[in-house]
Amino acid sequence: MDGFSPTPFVPAMGLKNAHLQTLAAALLGRAHFTLTTEQWLITVASQNQVRCDCSWQPQLEKHTTALICHGFGGSSNSPLVIGMAAALWKSGMNVVRYNMRNCGGTEALCRTLYHSGMYGDIIHVIDALLARGCESIILIGFSAGGNLMLNTAAAYGASTPPQVKAAISICGSLDVAAAADALHQGVSRLYEKVFLRELIELFRTKARLFPEIFRLSFLRHFRSVREFDNDITAPYSGYRDADDIYRAISSSRWLERIVIPTLVLHAKDDPFIRLLPDTRDKLNANPAITLLEPDRGGHCGFVARGRRWWAEEMVESFIASVTAGSPALTTRP
Repeated sequence: MDGFSPTPFVPAMGLKNAHLQTLAAALLGRAHFTLTTEQWLITVASQNQVRCDCSWQPQLEKHTTALICHGFGGSSNSPLVIGMAAALWKSGMNVVRYNMRNCGGTEALCRTLYHSGMYGDIIHVIDALLARGCESIILIGFSAGGNLMLNTAAAYGASTPPQVKAAISICGSLDVAAAADALHQGVSRLYEKVFLRELIELFRTKARLFPEIFRLSFLRHFRSVREFDNDITAPYSGYRDADDIYRAISSSRWLERIVIPTLVLHAKDDPFIRLLPDTRDKLNANPAITLLEPDRGGHCGFVARGRRWWAEEMVESFIASVTAGSPALTTRP
């Protein structure tokens, strides 16, 4: 992008290890985001709602709106989302923190499970933002949320509303099958255990809320996220098995359709997100996409020297280059 000049990522002292970077992103103190927030429920399908936690600048239509999505098992209150929201609010943007179905305590609002291929939900949210007067919208997602935002940009393709200015994926799981398999290898199995526990707990909650839909008898001892997705997520989402749903929801399948300026951040040492060679080729072949792939950074870590949050800095810089000269952006004084 013209005007976008990314700086190299230099990890903070003592945080060169991928797992330390990953843990630091969740555990180190980040900017607080304690502004008054509007909880906005949006219907995305029959008997299914999502919640957006919104913070609006005065005269919201004159400011760019950041629509930010968390990662797998996260919510609008995840540290990554809060940190990004605080940075972008300070730069003069409206901030809309999106909860995927069932996330952020919204299990009772949805009669389905969730996955990162539900780009139709994001399109409904964008339609609601447009109806509210938002003239400049940036899509931002972490991990599974990054895959979701790229799926949305690809689904729009050449029909992207002019108000949707750009998309940003931070450590997005563009190749879902590769990510699921990497989770089951080596030290990354520790992350997998956490994800599995969260998936099983969510399913138990859904079975309690909607016993006519979700059956606890389907639960068993799952050894991997892939096994859970094969037996639970896929059939409950209308797919044959894990391979079927992974293939259908991976944004890598149609990256060539993206036409809006798009930033993809990925650390080569990410513990469980993999960019397959064909996917990297597609990213590099699309002139609308900028791929930043530093050697280090872990999964959504990018804690830079001086304890700076490099991903937030790159996102701010990228947005500024995309919206330069736009009356819908109030920049930092």
